[in-house]
Amino acid sequence: MAKMTPKWFTPCVLFTLLVLPLVTSAGLGALGTILGDVLGVVQDLPSVVTNLLSNLQIVNDLLTTVDTVPSIVSKTLSEVEDLLSSITKDTSQNEILSILNNVLNLLSSILNVVPGIVLPIISDLTTALSKLLSTL
Repeated sequence: MAKMTPKWFTPCVLFTLLVLPLVTSAGLGALGTILGDVLGVVQDLPSVVTNLLSNLQIVNDLLTTVDTVPSIVSKTLSEVEDLLSSITKDTSQNEILSILNNVLNLLSSILNVVPGIVLPIISDLTTALSKLLSTL
């Protein structure tokens, strides 16, 4: 008696010979694409970290510069106080006008120095933060 093949045998052979290689090659292709993307990200990682550290250093430098503003203002206000305290009832009107002129000059120097320090810091900080965000 001849041996008969089971009913499931032919579909399994067809699946194994036709469908499985297609699925496997597509799966391998997708896996290769995923691995390529992962390797691309890993290769870019050192430059991203370097940019991040550079931007953090810029932010640190800017914050250090901002710390000097109060000392500049404090020193100038101390000079203003010294000038004003030098006025007595014996001080002539011309001397008072001269002292007040010096006080106004000192106060205007604060107004000139502070924006000169603060505005570039804000600009640099904004630039550093935008670079930082673009690297993430």
